[in-house]
Amino acid sequence: MMNSDAEFTELRESRLADEWNQKYRVGAHVEFVKDSGEVVKTRTSSEAHVLCGQAVILLSGFKGCCSLSAVKKR
Repeated sequence: MMNSDAEFTELRESRLADEWNQKYRVGAHVEFVKDSGEVVKTRTSSEAHVLCGQAVILLSGFKGCCSLSAVKKR
């Protein structure tokens, strides 16, 4: 039983990561939208997972993880 909005959010983000991983393999060509609005073409270098309640993924050419909500398949 869920007790808080945080648990609901983490469950939703976990489902987003699972759906991404079912559709796309590591190495998929994607576009990443930076905070500045710049769109960068890159590839995934990991599966999506949840970190601190947010769906994230590793991308080639970037240090650290990126929010899955800023990534789309090209």
